[in-house]
Amino acid sequence: GFKMYELLKKEVRPVTASEVVSSTHFPESMQGDFLICNVIGFLGIKHYHLERNIDTGAVWGEPAGDDLTVTTIKADGTKSEEKSRGLLMSGDKNFRPSDAIFAPDGSLYISDWHNVIIGHMQHNVRDPNRDHAHGRIYRMTAVGRPLDKPLAIDGQPIKALLDNLKSPVDSVRQRTRVELSERDTTEVIAATKEWIKQFDPNKKEDAHHLLEALWVHQQHNVKNTLLLGHLLKSPEPHARIAANTVKHLWFNVESTMRGGVIAGAKEAATQKSGVLSDTPELTTIRVATVQERMMYDVKELTVKPGKKVKLTFANVDYMPHNILLVNPGKADEIGLKAIALGANGFAVNYVPESPDILWASKLVDHGQEEVIEFTAPTVEGAYPYICSFPGHHLLMRGMLFVTNDLKEFRAKNPEPVTKVTEWKISDFADDLKRVDQHRNFFRGQQIFTTLACAQCHQIGKESVATTPTAGASATSGTPHASGPSLAVGPRTSDTVKKYHGDAKAILQEILEPSRNVEEKYRKVMFELDDDVYVSGNIVSEDENAVTIQTGPTAAQAQKVDKKTIVSRRPSPISIMPVALLNSLDKDQILDLLAYVLADGDAKNPAFEPAR
Repeated sequence: GFKMYELLKKEVRPVTASEVVSSTHFPESMQGDFLICNVIGFLGIKHYHLERNIDTGAVWGEPAGDDLTVTTIKADGTKSEEKSRGLLMSGDKNFRPSDAIFAPDGSLYISDWHNVIIGHMQHNVRDPNRDHAHGRIYRMTAVGRPLDKPLAIDGQPIKALLDNLKSPVDSVRQRTRVELSERDTTEVIAATKEWIKQFDPNKKEDAHHLLEALWVHQQHNVKNTLLLGHLLKSPEPHARIAANTVKHLWFNVESTMRGGVIAGAKEAATQKSGVLSDTPELTTIRVATVQERMMYDVKELTVKPGKKVKLTFANVDYMPHNILLVNPGKADEIGLKAIALGANGFAVNYVPESPDILWASKLVDHGQEEVIEFTAPTVEGAYPYICSFPGHHLLMRGMLFVTNDLKEFRAKNPEPVTKVTEWKISDFADDLKRVDQHRNFFRGQQIFTTLACAQCHQIGKESVATTPTAGASATSGTPHASGPSLAVGPRTSDTVKKYHGDAKAILQEILEPSRNVEEKYRKVMFELDDDVYVSGNIVSEDENAVTIQTGPTAAQAQKVDKKTIVSRRPSPISIMPVALLNSLDKDQILDLLAYVLADGDAKNPAFEPAR
């Protein structure tokens, strides 16, 4: 597979474009160096020399270029000097070098956006001060050095194009490969096989030409294992590394993908979970959540009685979760006690007071971890671990077996089987007609509460939609019968109205919660200065700041200055988990659906008893 590595230590942001120096017109000492354009703060082009480790293939950038000094004229007419290092910079506060590219003659063209307003958050997109008509283009040349002679590419015969691949200039070879990609594959591959006969795979100086030929094969989705084999044994280490990449793309990615397309159908686990190590002194364990599945990634663990344990709990899901270890047979009881905490639950991380809780984590937000160190019980048994956030304990649970012999313990203590059904909308094709006939109001209400629907969705006419803000209670407003709501999801009555009371459409929204997330309820990931990331629901926003609800409590409402925001990205995944209904049977689901359709009204005809 592939991993992202740090290329250089970030000095400036945002970077609008980058370029690698590849021009025989520029000095030899600059070839292969990395340039980045910057339009805020540092107004210029930074310059880095790229170092390479031929053994590992690692590449990293070190600051390079000249020491630069510019004079800036401030609004009050005073002048100041600014110093930095790089390729170029300007004292003009409207200088915005937004792109840089080497021309066919080897000179460097730089586009200057040159605009007073550059942001989309601080100013309206229709602000009249935005300049849509003006800009500048600069051309940089190397004094005393001849310009490159442009090579013909468009429309040239294949043989001439292949000879272009010998050029030391990256852009010549890149534009040539584009031209070759438009030609007939049979003709290109035949000509390429003939062209490579002039090169010796055992000569270091021929390695790059043979590598270009390999990339032509890759671009036309034609495998040449003989050529690949030669390059995997090349005397040039960089060629071997590049050939290994082609080998991976040809033989290790999904077989149905073509050419160099990387298959990404499965999301690989970033870290291993389960028992990581087990010494006489300590058992080290990791348990994580599964994104959008309301479950732990480890369902069973085994430790010896009285053993010291270090457990890391990692939450990769978008909802907050915790983990509690409870006494045997007490999972459901603790889960119901957590639901009964209501609005006060957030203050105690939804961990109720009970002697049956052996230990508990806090509510852990997305991307966070907590380490718990404990000593395993001395009494053998099957100790459940659950998430006690309201409703989660029904599905989000596992078992810690404390025993010296698991096989013998299981033989003596057979486990009850819990029925779990992965419901699909098609399973209800013949049942939805019963949603308005003799349903059980109290069971529907209980399920709405037990599944923690009330934590995000308000139901009933007497409730008041409120959104928590800093300094206010997360559950302020009039609570309804099913408990307080954080208003991070739509009112049930609004959803019913949106789908015109269509039971099938509303059930599909519950079964597939990420199918259609309204923008105002979508979680957003913000990148801030200094590589800080914050995610949550946007509570309010004005021209200066954004208030983000980063967690379930009022204290987790965070106000962010827009000047510190580097980027924002909405999440495609709803915070409402899938598989929410999998522990229910059809009649329980229909009772819940009827309760939602009736907006929590016990007098709705759907709840009239059979006569």
